[in-house]
Amino acid sequence: PCVLCSEGKARRKTSYMCSTCGVPLCIKSIKGEGGNLLSHHEKWHMIRNLIEEHRALNRKLQEYKDSRKRRREEDEENDDQGDQDNA
Repeated sequence: PCVLCSEGKARRKTSYMCSTCGVPLCIKSIKGEGGNLLSHHEKWHMIRNLIEEHRALNRKLQEYKDSRKRRREEDEENDDQGDQDNA
């Protein structure tokens, strides 16, 4: 998982490793990350406070995953209600 944004249950797989420091880092930003569309690979080598950036990105990743889960659950509920209406 990407070392900059992954922690606990919020994990983001990546197969890209920094050739300089050997750490796995995402090459795409997280949806909703804001105006700064740098990849996590780029941020890793530019950001001064990696711990703060890691915490912020992990929160964004968790929010993104939670919103996808809620949308999936809502879609399933809507499908179930449509099935009941058609019965």
